[in-house]
Amino acid sequence: MNLRRPAELFENLTLPHRLRPPQSYMFVLLLVVLGTLVRWGMPKVLESTHFLAFYPVVVFAAMLGGFGPGVLAIALSWVSVSLFFDYTPGTLSLGHPSELGRLLVFVVGGLGVTVVSEVQLRGRERQERQAQELMWLTQLTNLGPFIIRDRHDRITHWSDGCTRMYGINAKDAVGRVSHELLQTEFPEPPEQIYKTLHETGRWEGELKHTKADGSVLTISSHWVLQNSVSDYAILEICSDVTAIKETEESLRKVTRELRRSNQELENFAYIASHDLQEPLRGITGFLTLLQRRYAGRLDEKADEYIRYAVDGASRMSQLINDLLTYSRVGRKELNARAADMNQVVENALVNLRTAVEESGARITHDELPTIFGDQLQLTQLFQNLIGNAIKFRAPERTCLIHIAARKVDDHSWEFSVMDNGIGIEPEYYDRIFVIFRRLHSTKKYAGTGIGLALCKRIVERHGGRIWVESNPGEGSTFRFVLAA
Repeated sequence: MNLRRPAELFENLTLPHRLRPPQSYMFVLLLVVLGTLVRWGMPKVLESTHFLAFYPVVVFAAMLGGFGPGVLAIALSWVSVSLFFDYTPGTLSLGHPSELGRLLVFVVGGLGVTVVSEVQLRGRERQERQAQELMWLTQLTNLGPFIIRDRHDRITHWSDGCTRMYGINAKDAVGRVSHELLQTEFPEPPEQIYKTLHETGRWEGELKHTKADGSVLTISSHWVLQNSVSDYAILEICSDVTAIKETEESLRKVTRELRRSNQELENFAYIASHDLQEPLRGITGFLTLLQRRYAGRLDEKADEYIRYAVDGASRMSQLINDLLTYSRVGRKELNARAADMNQVVENALVNLRTAVEESGARITHDELPTIFGDQLQLTQLFQNLIGNAIKFRAPERTCLIHIAARKVDDHSWEFSVMDNGIGIEPEYYDRIFVIFRRLHSTKKYAGTGIGLALCKRIVERHGGRIWVESNPGEGSTFRFVLAA
């Protein structure tokens, strides 16, 4: 048996391990220095916004260190820009409107990244602890010894495995009544057990046996009746499941703790995102006032900076709203009931009416089944998949989308959303379902990169799975399986 497999399952995860202090803070200092050198070395390319070279600094610091290093990276990046690159080098002043706008966008964006990274790192750490518990359970797998006894329950054969497990030699066991020797505790009256044995030829259950040293074992016991012409014997196969039972009580405790921890993470993401809304509204309001009051009164660069700030704040607002939507899916209890998937698709199309009309997309669907699920979340699922197909349509041809379903077995249905859009390269099949992982720039395709991650979460909350099949340049088919 390869006991390393459960651990190896987690060794290939793409999420980074968290750096701990002081290494994480040293890493932040190194990143800020590198960002400063990049900004210094590319003055013309990065002149339009001084913070552009420092956005990767914050992202990497947050990914590898979490919230604390991310915040430190934001602060040190601001210090570097103020001292070396802004309108008043060598000071930490914010006298120019464009400086304040750039700083606000950078701080808000950086805080959003650090919150998301902290949530992902904590989830990774919970997964690693669970993997260790699974590996320990695998190591407890054990082969059981066996006993042969006659019709009076006297032991006629005592295996070496029994000697090792109970600490009793064969010469001391053979001829003894097994239930007296081992002080057996039955899960039900012995008369009922023997009745079942003689009626069916076998019985299995859990017993309590006492070892030579007085310790008590939990035994998974399997009895097989062996008939002969004149008499019968009973073969008893024993497996020590004491440690497994203790461990099971421990996978239950871990599961409860994991459920509680996951709920805490959901609450953290929700509260953090919710709390960011209020200051962001203030920032957006002030930036809008700044744009109205000073547009055309300053130089062209200032107008451009203010426009960047307003656009950045708007994108940040959309990102926070999407993060709230994502966290609500995990926080909210499933309102599971019979859901007509034909109506679910129609509801999604009503919500997408404007996008459908503007794109000229043609959307068809087969007769779809009724399943058990949360109708609101299922509507979100189809709305995101259809909206994605419209967004990533091929400009040279009419957008065609078809929705179908087939019965996998008596318990599940496979749904498919097929389009003739731009398609997806195979190496990106897994990446597209990760939150905030985009394949295209926001200039080319709008959005925050949360749509397919939300689809994956909804499907998994319904006990299913989702995947994609695609031919680049020809189209994609998103498939997901849901319980009937």
